[in-house]
Amino acid sequence: EKLQNHLVVKAYTKRAGNPDAEGNITLSRDQYNSHRFPVDYVNAKFFVIKSYSEDDVHKSVKYGVWSSTPGGNKRLGSAFEDARRIAATGVECPIFLFFSVNASGQFCGVAEMTGPVDFNRDMDFWQQDKWSGSFSVKWHIIKDVPNHHFRHIVLENNEGKSVTNSRDTQEVARKKGLEMLRIFRDANAKTSLLDDFAYYENRQRVLFEER
Repeated sequence: EKLQNHLVVKAYTKRAGNPDAEGNITLSRDQYNSHRFPVDYVNAKFFVIKSYSEDDVHKSVKYGVWSSTPGGNKRLGSAFEDARRIAATGVECPIFLFFSVNASGQFCGVAEMTGPVDFNRDMDFWQQDKWSGSFSVKWHIIKDVPNHHFRHIVLENNEGKSVTNSRDTQEVARKKGLEMLRIFRDANAKTSLLDDFAYYENRQRVLFEER
């Protein structure tokens, strides 16, 4: 159905998300999950992002921002500066973030870090108040891909554990990151966070009205 292609949602904040004059944010489904999404990069950085709740991932998609722990923000911030230095030599160096909600048994999407960490720019909508600082992200892939698709990818920089057993902001080496990107793009997902967007919108509205 054509109507389903656009998600129009309430902003509930002035800190992020580019709302229109009515305070709405419009997301279009066809900006995600393109079969033509490039998965080969001469230079790129990759990190696993672990979220405590799907609600926060919903807000990241909606507002185009993310906030990590103080340590995570530092690690991603210096990776972004490093990528900027590389880009200055004429070779682009995107930073891709593989999102997974704790204990969900799956990864739920891929976003690209598009701006530096602003350690003083806090958001007012995360599930917990402990997240400070933020940075902009652009979501490319939103689909639920079960862990078993990635279990064979082993990280030497994490004691030889599988990437599915990563902590937040665990870095993934380029070749393995590219492989994950390809698996993500080509996976036939039955479900995605976009299917439940209305549910999370409703939860956010209730929380917002309680505050």
